[in-house]
Amino acid sequence: MEKVIKHLEEVATLFKKSGEIWRATAYLKAITAIKNVDDLEFENGKLKNKIPGVGKSIRETIEEFHATGTSKKYQNLSKDVKSDSTVVYLQEITENWNANFRVPNHTYILENGRLVAYIPEGKKQKIKLKQPLTFDRKGRKFRTVTKRA
Repeated sequence: MEKVIKHLEEVATLFKKSGEIWRATAYLKAITAIKNVDDLEFENGKLKNKIPGVGKSIRETIEEFHATGTSKKYQNLSKDVKSDSTVVYLQEITENWNANFRVPNHTYILENGRLVAYIPEGKKQKIKLKQPLTFDRKGRKFRTVTKRA
């Protein structure tokens, strides 16, 4: 049971690093629920225990880990999330299409490919987002200002 808990903690950590806080929280709640169970019982590779707080997806992760020693969810997340955090500053370079309409050129701060903050044009103070977002360039032009590891 300790190995299952450790694996679920690693998956929760990867979800947190990827910016999916709600999934990480669900895994942490499931871990707490599993710790309150005496033992995990499996029959034909399926988890027999009905544990409140452990939904279908987490149950499948537990069953897969029990059968193989790892899970696809862990493997996919570990590919997407790098252990070292890379921060990239992208400055938008937008051409003015019309003399009456001016497009602001913000600087976007991405961490592990997800938007975490931005600096409005003409300002020095960065604005942090409450939750990281997927960053879509949508055909806009950018130049890399700085990179940090």
